[in-house]
Amino acid sequence: MKDNSTTTTDEPRRGRWPGVRSLQGKLAALSLLLVVVPGAVFAWIALGSARHALEHAVGRQLAEVAQDSAERVEAEVGRAEALVRGWARRVPVNAVAAHDAAELQRVLLALQHDNGGVQALSVLDPEGRMLASGTRAPRVAGTADAAWMKAVARGETVLIALPRDQGEAAFAIATPVVDADGDALAAVLIAEYPWEPIDGALQHAQHDLAALGLDVSILVVDRSGRVIGGGSWQEPSALAGRNLVTDGWLSPALAIENERPSYGHEHAADALVGYAPIDPSRLALAALAVQPIDAAIAPVRQLQRRLILTLAAVLVVGLGLATIIARRLGRPIRELIAATRELARTGTTPQPVVTTSQDEIGELASSFNRMASELTRARDDLLSA
Repeated sequence: MKDNSTTTTDEPRRGRWPGVRSLQGKLAALSLLLVVVPGAVFAWIALGSARHALEHAVGRQLAEVAQDSAERVEAEVGRAEALVRGWARRVPVNAVAAHDAAELQRVLLALQHDNGGVQALSVLDPEGRMLASGTRAPRVAGTADAAWMKAVARGETVLIALPRDQGEAAFAIATPVVDADGDALAAVLIAEYPWEPIDGALQHAQHDLAALGLDVSILVVDRSGRVIGGGSWQEPSALAGRNLVTDGWLSPALAIENERPSYGHEHAADALVGYAPIDPSRLALAALAVQPIDAAIAPVRQLQRRLILTLAAVLVVGLGLATIIARRLGRPIRELIAATRELARTGTTPQPVVTTSQDEIGELASSFNRMASELTRARDDLLSA
């Protein structure tokens, strides 16, 4: 006859992951949660706050760099303006009145020889017609109706921003040449200046920043957002000649529109950018101080690595302590389990479970020892009856 009875066992059923079902595994998992969860929350909050504060501090620093760069450019332009105004007083008014092109050209060539940085020099009459030029004529052409010609007629010195092509000038300066009485416009002197003095000033600024450990690209952009100048201390900028507005940058337009230094996060380039306007009323250029976001928040990355290492060390120590505690707690429990099984299997009184703890586990061991002793005494009484 087939036996359909089910065999029972005193062994507890174990799940698929017996280590987690044990006291030691549970304590280790609990220590893992107590360390990792609060540590991760704290690290997330600390890193977020540190990143925001660092971006703000670096951004303000970049805005100051952009403002300093804008002031350097304006200083170079101011020196050029003063020089051209001085040259205007050396233009012979009688040669202008006589339309003596040869004499005017001789004077212009001498002025260019005295200052080799001038790329083009010319004299126009009040109607904008060319009277004479130096080594070559400037790219600026004027008529009496042009806005800048009207400003010169009022006695103003005018700056004219020029698109930067290979090897050509950065801006033109137009200043009045007055007649002998000093109260009427006799001619207009136009000089085109190169980028080399401006780039040199910005290069010097970038070199000073690099000596302080700040690796920043300094750029000059025009109204359309095209990079037309900047410092290149170590190597030419990869942004030179590019139209940043077309690439999705907002800083060039903000610098010219706001007319004050500030900073922003250019997501299109993943960089922090400080910006400042350069003579917005005349040149309408902007200076940009650009630093990749990874370089800007490098201290936060270092802090993140330190926090991860600290969290890992605390986790290892916590798991080690949890393992030691679990073993100390589990030893008397395992002895109780073994003694209970022996009592159930053989019916004989097992050796007393020894424990030195005064907690609930110690009380459980003492209760089991008393129970085993009472069972032994009851058995002896039955046998002797």
